[in-house]
Amino acid sequence: MEAVAIIVVVLGLCVCFGVPLSVITFGFGIALVLVILLMLAMFIYAMLCMLFSKKTEGKFLRTDKNPKGGFTVAYYSVGGEEYPCMFPSEVFFSSRIYTEGRLYKIRLNRSRKCVFDRFAAATCILGFVFSLLFAVAAAFVFKLFLSL
Repeated sequence: MEAVAIIVVVLGLCVCFGVPLSVITFGFGIALVLVILLMLAMFIYAMLCMLFSKKTEGKFLRTDKNPKGGFTVAYYSVGGEEYPCMFPSEVFFSSRIYTEGRLYKIRLNRSRKCVFDRFAAATCILGFVFSLLFAVAAAFVFKLFLSL
């Protein structure tokens, strides 16, 4: 919410100081491209972490808030140690998705002390594909904008 207020104030100041609309639009486009590229970088990093993790089986323990991030994540037990999932757990139908005590095939990343379950893997793959598509589309629109 604070980000929206900051954007509104900055836009208001730009209009008050007489900044042309084309410059404001260009700046907005640059900011949007940067956000898309940061999103792509995050999913590339997550995919690399997942690819270099070890396949194993883990017993699902519970879903609980992660003290580091504040989101609700799934916790798995691997070799007597408890590991949180890299991405937040599913909100809808969580009682049907996760069965307490059941063994699941997961990927364990010991260096980051987290696991990737099937939903985290789907999030990584879909996030990478869609952010790549958005980056290509943004580059295409940016190229069109520069040619005007």
